[in-house]
Amino acid sequence: MKAAQKQLRLDIERKIGFKIMSSSDVKAFINILGEYQIVDLSFNTLRRFWALLPQTKASQNTLNKLSIFLGYPSFFGYVKEKNKFELWHTEVKIQRLKYKEDLSSSDLKFVNKICLTQGTVHYFISLFEHAVQYEKWNYIQTLFNSKYLNLFGKTKIEAIEYNVKIAALIFMKLKSIPLADFKKIITKLIEIKNFKENIIYIFVDLNNINGRYGYLIDMIAKNNIEKEEEIFIKLLKGQAHFLNHGITKKMKIDESILLTLPETLRGRYLGFQILHASQISDQNSEQYYWRLFFDLIAEDTDIRNYLHEFIHHLLLAKQFEKMDDLMSKYFDDILDLFHVHHYLDVFLYNLIDAMSSYRSSNVKRANIIFKNLDTDKLIFDSYCDYYLIFYNIIGYHLSNTQQEKNKFKQDYLKLIKGSGFMLFSEDYLSNYFES
Repeated sequence: MKAAQKQLRLDIERKIGFKIMSSSDVKAFINILGEYQIVDLSFNTLRRFWALLPQTKASQNTLNKLSIFLGYPSFFGYVKEKNKFELWHTEVKIQRLKYKEDLSSSDLKFVNKICLTQGTVHYFISLFEHAVQYEKWNYIQTLFNSKYLNLFGKTKIEAIEYNVKIAALIFMKLKSIPLADFKKIITKLIEIKNFKENIIYIFVDLNNINGRYGYLIDMIAKNNIEKEEEIFIKLLKGQAHFLNHGITKKMKIDESILLTLPETLRGRYLGFQILHASQISDQNSEQYYWRLFFDLIAEDTDIRNYLHEFIHHLLLAKQFEKMDDLMSKYFDDILDLFHVHHYLDVFLYNLIDAMSSYRSSNVKRANIIFKNLDTDKLIFDSYCDYYLIFYNIIGYHLSNTQQEKNKFKQDYLKLIKGSGFMLFSEDYLSNYFES
């Protein structure tokens, strides 16, 4: 039974995204438990369970509550599910689901359960890939039926985690197949609303906007689309035009609807407007949208999602002072205990911090921050290659030797060759921090 309790600890840490090694970690975990309405596990009980205090035998109540957090009915249910026979039973059942013509609501609930309890989306991806191979489009439509399958968890943390994982792995599949097959498959997939919303609009493969992702967006734009989709596509194409040609085209929408848009789309629109105003040297417009950004922060706004696309455009506009201002105002909100394990946030805001330190001539601090950036952790993010362009820019300017400069320069040139963006020239690399 001790082995089962040890596995229980590991599975909980895997789910919450960090190891429980200190009292502050326990406090963070208690906050997460509160989101699941699990409020009767005390601070000291959890410290004992993780051996931060002298251990005593864990009560059945403690084991049951922690197992419920993982999605099991009880500790007995957790142990039973972890049994090797049960895992084999799961594998067999998934294999049988592949050969069905369509899925039932109970099938979807089963897939949902094992994805959440085992902390993996492997089974879902396996069903998707098999259905694509055999062109079972109704099957795929059912697979993405959110009425029965709560793919993306109970909390915002799970929503981000599962959404991004599934979208990233599906795009890996779509980019690996022959182009003719890709075009055939995507024609069918974009007809599935939930596929568009939970895959295409979640995994924005900006560095591939001149390739397959751009083709996919063009195909969607030819169909009847909703207003939010239209705004999303216009903004994405507007940004792509800037990256390809160095100029922006004016875009306006009915701004009275901004608060009804998702935070990410709202931030993207405001960021694009500042980029456009900056490019045409319209300071009045630039200040208008800067003020509007703060005016549109409602009580329920997810600051992390709202800022991400906004700051993304500020990088292009080279609005360093505005980025510094946002960092000072919202750093704690963005990199709180609930979001710190999403490494893209850590990477992006530390990248900006390194740029700010460099610009203020605090090169020593800039180098310390820069050297702690871990590019390996970005491999599954849709903006991975895109942000590596800016990573190589700051690395180039911080280099002390010509050999180091050449290394960052070659990595930069390799990335921009793959994207096809004309904006990112050698002059852009050399002069990025020039006013």
